[in-house]
Amino acid sequence: MSDHLLGQRKSKGQGRVRGNPARALIEVAVLSILRDQESMHIEQLVRALPAYTWRQVFNAVDVLRKDAVLTVTQPDQLSYRIGLSRAGHC
Repeated sequence: MSDHLLGQRKSKGQGRVRGNPARALIEVAVLSILRDQESMHIEQLVRALPAYTWRQVFNAVDVLRKDAVLTVTQPDQLSYRIGLSRAGHC
């Protein structure tokens, strides 16, 4: 799964992943959680990944959003929902 999903990423993202294996692991973990969900609040995603800090999850979501793998929406002023974009679905 991880090779397939990471293989779909834009070339600028691939360079970052190869340069930082820890970042690649958290990105794969985020994608793994979201694969089975339509979308979820970022707080739910952070709780689903207890091995990582809030900042690590946020940074991974930001990288994946910039690579068009994830979508981030703001349903209200205080929350964000994270989901796979069409490019992120296998």
